[in-house]
Amino acid sequence: MSLTMRTSSSVRYSFLDTTRSASDAARKAQAQPDVYNVKAVLFSHGGHSASGINFPSMFTTGRGGGAGSDMFGSSPAEYKVFAAAKGAGHMEPIQGGRLNGFDGHFLACHVAGLQSSCPKIYGNGDDSICKAQPMDACQVVQP
Repeated sequence: MSLTMRTSSSVRYSFLDTTRSASDAARKAQAQPDVYNVKAVLFSHGGHSASGINFPSMFTTGRGGGAGSDMFGSSPAEYKVFAAAKGAGHMEPIQGGRLNGFDGHFLACHVAGLQSSCPKIYGNGDDSICKAQPMDACQVVQP
């Protein structure tokens, strides 16, 4: 396991790398909050279970891979999002990138506390994640 820390203006963010899975990294971070200080997780490239992960979580997918609806369903997080842009493929984040801006809004909302980003994820406006573009699937859960 390796940990890379970076600082960007006022936001400090970390990447947890593990040889097992992103879910395992999130569980490790949740078990050691004083070490990792994780605020939210974004699963955009595979996985099967988010059971026990209580961080605000976003699951994105496309044809042939991504974080599927089964992973979303297993998540006990109070704030969670499942999104599949219409026509998205397995490599969507780098080939198409239709959800990349919303990935940023999700993290800005939960990690940076940028309140203007939260309605882009949790709101019902025409510019919100489920309405801004054609979607194969989109589900948002919040308390």
